[in-house]
Amino acid sequence: MRVAAILSMLHEPAEVNSATRAFFDQPVLTWTLRRLSLSTHLQPSIIVCWADQAESVRAAGAEPSIVGPRLDMPSLNAIAIARKWSDGWRGGLLGSCEFDLGFDGRVFASIAEKRGLEAIVLINPAAAGIDPELVDRTIEHTTEHSAIEYAFVPAAPGFGLMLLRASLLARLADANASPGQLISYRPDAPIREPLGSESCVEAPLPIVRSTRRFTLDCQHQVDVLS
Repeated sequence: MRVAAILSMLHEPAEVNSATRAFFDQPVLTWTLRRLSLSTHLQPSIIVCWADQAESVRAAGAEPSIVGPRLDMPSLNAIAIARKWSDGWRGGLLGSCEFDLGFDGRVFASIAEKRGLEAIVLINPAAAGIDPELVDRTIEHTTEHSAIEYAFVPAAPGFGLMLLRASLLARLADANASPGQLISYRPDAPIREPLGSESCVEAPLPIVRSTRRFTLDCQHQVDVLS
């Protein structure tokens, strides 16, 4: 299966972001990309960003996929704020999940189509400790379960990830919907608990049960995890 990781910086500011924030003297984005390069199943990673972030992405040693000039996107900004106040990978304000950060279905679907991708993996650009083995396990799990259209690792922010097949990604784009609507609890739209479905990929209990964040998305997190 032809799969690439998409690291979206659309929810991050121009001046201070994953490409400019340093962790042990290297950009956080560089650490994340280095970890993903250890995956045996991924195509080269795709960094989606605004034009005002492009130079910092290049300075971090990566090639940006530029959406265009920065636009005011209230829904995207609201999700970013909501996730700051959430302890786990899902739940909290707006019923959001970690995989909603920076998500733009139309942009991602267009990238997948142009590059001939069968699926994408959503990775936080600040996830400098992402486990490439979990990435590969998720891809293998999806390949083995051909009926599922998505798979996810329900781990603490920084270790979790979500895979979307191109067919599902296209439908999310058409509906202007986000991944959180597939796996988050919504009292007004009850669904079967995704944790008990074939889409859920097993992960080590310590990172599944942890209520901490492991993303290097602010200086405080860098200081704590250094």
